[in-house]
Amino acid sequence: MGDASLLDMSTALIFGGNGKTARHLTTILRNLESPHRVYSVIRNPDQIPDLEALGANPIVQDIVTATETDFIDIIERTRPSVVVWAAGGKDAQSAEAVDRDGAIRAMDALSKAAIPMKRYIVISALDVRDREKKPLPDWYTAADEKLSDRMWGVIGPIMRAKLAADTELRVGNAARKLHYTIVRPGGLTELPNVGRIRAGKVGVIGMIPREDVAKVINAAIHNSGTFGLAFDILGPTLGSPTVEDAVSQVADKQEDTFEGYY
Repeated sequence: MGDASLLDMSTALIFGGNGKTARHLTTILRNLESPHRVYSVIRNPDQIPDLEALGANPIVQDIVTATETDFIDIIERTRPSVVVWAAGGKDAQSAEAVDRDGAIRAMDALSKAAIPMKRYIVISALDVRDREKKPLPDWYTAADEKLSDRMWGVIGPIMRAKLAADTELRVGNAARKLHYTIVRPGGLTELPNVGRIRAGKVGVIGMIPREDVAKVINAAIHNSGTFGLAFDILGPTLGSPTVEDAVSQVADKQEDTFEGYY
């Protein structure tokens, strides 16, 4: 591929590029009919060969220690048509540093960076909500409520960190003016992709293959109707639509599962 075609290529910048879902997304974006150039922000230089084998361009930068200026520099050097936040912590301390503080620095940096595209997609989590001040979502069943209580009992600090970042993304966007989408998957599996999902107000019971989450991200990238939306995704039941159709249906209905719960 020559330099001229590279100049016309869409570009994705993935924070947390070594994650399993991010790797699937990299493969999908690189294999499109019009492939994206993919930059992957990673912490560990030992991961460089694996990501290069997927067709990514690794950038070594610890999200925890990076400043907003560091992020702006990365964004302005790579000039992405879409920024994907796929990074996440594994405990209370790392969740606050990555899921909350890192994500907020990234959205601030994208807002301030001197690039024309301000597309930002967050991989968050299903059931991220203010449980203290807001009611139970009205589409939840008793079984959904029970599982929600169990999840928050196990990973509450991570959920609270994501809530803080997602809330800041939404309430602060009048100033930032990002074209954002928040994708909220349920429990993640390593099973092969199904290519069909449930999306929108689907409750919390179920799992979803990571590769299908990556397919949702790709579909959202290419669907401007998802701008400003947050929506939940789970694996399919009988008759569930394809990933592309499910994302289109959410966009057409403007079905948002975060509004009113933060």
